Formats: sequence, C-alpha cells, structure tokens
Amino acid sequence: MAKREKFDLSPLESISDDLRLPSLSLSPPRVEGYAYRYKSVLPLLSASGEAVFTDHHLLILFDLFELRCGGSLASSGVAHPAWYGSYRPDPSAAPVKDYHTIVYVYTRPIDAADRFFQLLKSVLKKGSFQEQEEILMERAPMWLVEAAPLSRGR
Repeated sequence: MAKREKFDLSPLESISDDLRLPSLSLSPPRVEGYAYRYKSVLPLLSASGEAVFTDHHLLILFDLFELRCGGSLASSGVAHPAWYGSYRPDPSAAPVKDYHTIVYVYTRPIDAADRFFQLLKSVLKKGSFQEQEEILMERAPMWLVEAAPLSRGR
C-alpha cells in the first residue's frame, strides 16, 4: 500500500463555527470556564513496529488544532510512544496491539465541536499510513478552573 503523507482535511471545512474557548479571547488569554475536552488516542506504531501516525501527521494535527480550537496537549511523539494498548474485537482472535500517543483538545461546548471531531475521526481512520479499523475518541464536558485572586498580606 502506498504511504499517504497528507490528510484530506476538506470535510472539516464544512464546520465554520468558532470552536475556541471564549476565555482565550480575554486579555490576557485564559483557559477556564465550561468546555468540552476531546481525547484522541492515535496509534503511532503497530505491534510489528510499522508506522501508523508519524510526527509529520501529528504536526498537521497540531496546526489544525491551533487554528481551529486554540491549541492542544499531547503525550510524547513517535520516537518514544507514551502508551501501549490492545483490544480484542473477536474473542477467538489474537489481540490487536499498538503503541499510542494521546492528544487533548479543549473547545467551546457547542454541537459544531462534536461534528468537527466526528468528521476528524473519519479523516484520521483513512488518512494514516495504514487504514485504521478504529480510532478511540472521547468527549467529556467539564469546568476548567479559574485562578483565584491572591490576597495580599498573608
């Protein structure tokens, strides 16, 4: 199979809503308030050591998340995968094993963010070096803690 160096991100262009946290537009910018947190578990290496998502792929994703969502957080990259995982879709078959990185993205809590990540999941399943049967993504609503004013004199 020929290696695919780029994702086709054009399906994401259908989402024009601002996904950035409202608090990022404050001066100074802050990461606080009600938000959705999306967690993506991306396979970096298969159990046999074949590249799935590369540093090149991750850089494209980080640029996308900075542009559309205001940024992202990630575990270490391809050289040192931070996570090992496996799953067994068929109880009688051997488990599927991969080495992963985890990427977190915080967004405005709106339906458009869900649609953006649903489309992204489809893009990622087809856009890696090896087409993926599944990629784990989850969403959690949460409250990001604001900083409290420090009292003087104590």
